[in-house]
Amino acid sequence: MLNDRFDIRNYSRIYNTIDTELCDKVVNELANVEFESHKWHVPVSNINKDNGNEFDVYGGNVCQHEITESIGKAVRSYMTDMQKMTGIRLELPYGFSYPRYNMMSEGHDMNFHYDHIYSAYTGDTRGIPVLTVLGLLSNNHQGGEFVMFEDNIIEMSKGDILIWPSLFMYPHGVKKVTQGTRHTFVAWGS
Repeated sequence: MLNDRFDIRNYSRIYNTIDTELCDKVVNELANVEFESHKWHVPVSNINKDNGNEFDVYGGNVCQHEITESIGKAVRSYMTDMQKMTGIRLELPYGFSYPRYNMMSEGHDMNFHYDHIYSAYTGDTRGIPVLTVLGLLSNNHQGGEFVMFEDNIIEMSKGDILIWPSLFMYPHGVKKVTQGTRHTFVAWGS
């Protein structure tokens, strides 16, 4: 157990908590909303930018209550697993951002980065993200593998939620989607 505590890869976990019918419902509802190109914040210059081939995002309310329930179930399991592994009593994050939906079409990818999320905490909610929650809503695409630590492909299935610490120690990205459309959501706990 002691060695497990010191391997940072053990702090990312997958939970299958989203019903596949809910995944289909969300994807169908997302077909009727207007996405926008993803941008990220550059604190040094205080600008938002993209790399010209960004995937699309939507921050509106699509099945928000049901998705939030799935997130809560996965996060409670994650916290229990982390307490067992570390032997330390852990508190749940204070709150979570609303889910942001991501749509990656053929040719889209996501460069390696870590989650220093500026846009999730600019309104009434303030905080520093401590957990990232990623849910996979579709499986009708090729490519688009989620990669952590430059070479560790994280195998996910439709309905899975992946949780990991929102730290610089967890660089991650998504390989290029070669066919179809990859639908996910992401939320951050502070």
